[in-house]
Amino acid sequence: MNSIGNDYNNNNHKLILTARQAKALDDYTIANGTSSETLIKRAAKAMAECVDEFFIKKGRALCFVGPGNNGADAYELGKILESMGSRVRYCKVSKEGLDYSGDAEISIKNAELTVDGIFGIGLNRAPEGFFRKAIEQVNEAYAYGSKVLSVDVPRGVNSTSGGTYENVVHAD
Repeated sequence: MNSIGNDYNNNNHKLILTARQAKALDDYTIANGTSSETLIKRAAKAMAECVDEFFIKKGRALCFVGPGNNGADAYELGKILESMGSRVRYCKVSKEGLDYSGDAEISIKNAELTVDGIFGIGLNRAPEGFFRKAIEQVNEAYAYGSKVLSVDVPRGVNSTSGGTYENVVHAD
């Protein structure tokens, strides 16, 4: 773990981790006193800074929230964007379906920012069912001109090999 930490703290390097290394780093951080909730809040804050710098200022955001920690990151980002004045709609993605809540006037056709928090970095097979449908809807929003921000990596990309499955999010 020391080499990961040393590389991370060296500003001359960009750290790229495999899925296993990223999970180990999360586990290490949690084991040393940082809660999962704190990590989620930190990730959302960093993404909000990215959104503020590169995407929208006060616009319409559509957050796809999956069942894991990436979904929690996307949800927390949505809450931060709301506090900054954005209008936000959430789509909870599960095996059972897609459940939309939040600002009903935000749609795939008019979102300025779409957040992909469908899966985490551990994805190791092609997305199926409603997860595949969610990816299709993110890509539809992209086709309508929405900017797309993926938590960690775009869904449909294997974060260790860099390979892609048939259905992959087109992210900015």
